[in-house]
Amino acid sequence: MSVAVAHKDDYTDAVDDRPTFGTRWCYGPPQWARIQVHNVYEYFTEAFESLRENEVRWTPYTNEEAILRAPHGVSILCYHDEAYWMTRKMLVYDIFVEGYNVQRVMRHMGLYQQVPVPIGLHLPPDVNTQKRQADNRFHRSMHSRMTPWIEAWSQALNDAVQETRAYDHNTYEQYMAWYSSQTRIRLLAPEDPDERGPPTIDQIYDMQLAPPAHLTTDIARELVRDAKTLWEKLRDGMAGTNQEVMAPVDSLRRKGKRIMRLASC
Repeated sequence: MSVAVAHKDDYTDAVDDRPTFGTRWCYGPPQWARIQVHNVYEYFTEAFESLRENEVRWTPYTNEEAILRAPHGVSILCYHDEAYWMTRKMLVYDIFVEGYNVQRVMRHMGLYQQVPVPIGLHLPPDVNTQKRQADNRFHRSMHSRMTPWIEAWSQALNDAVQETRAYDHNTYEQYMAWYSSQTRIRLLAPEDPDERGPPTIDQIYDMQLAPPAHLTTDIARELVRDAKTLWEKLRDGMAGTNQEVMAPVDSLRRKGKRIMRLASC
């Protein structure tokens, strides 16, 4: 049975107004993965740690970048829910709730940014620990816990940030002074090659490769330890059933693949 990925009224026949890939999240049928995904967060952070400075797009939202990717203009699908952009309600997806504090990023909306930036709403700490791994009683309690967040969206258009002033570029330095005092800054824009002085020891040694190298060593150490443990169990006849043996073997295989991926960056 075929499943429509978007309603015909949601888009036109124009080249730049066809359904986006994101419509699969809205209209595609939910499916369970055939294999369990392990170490997803580790893979995610590894991808960032392996990036070099010239692989980071530092200004992705300029007019030039937008024209390059959408020469015929931004798809109307991106504006269908424009009325909700300034809401103060929390984002809800399945059992997950995330903060949405648009008053902290008003420049993205082309609107005036207050400095210091308003604090915004905070979630109770236990909300970020919710999981699906439990019995039916827990699932019933989850329904009651999620209902208030969902029902709050009936007032989403009434509870919105009311700001009509345009963004003032004169506030940028003031904002950066506040931001620098509140945030540990990690990424720096590329320097002008003509203004660089003599290289330091940190510049001579590519520090961007250090995190993957250290992580590779840690994984290799775990692999050696796990392989030794499995070898001792096999030697002593204590490895158990085939299924019990395959579990650590599969773990060794996954760690080996992670080492290969890190070493080939």
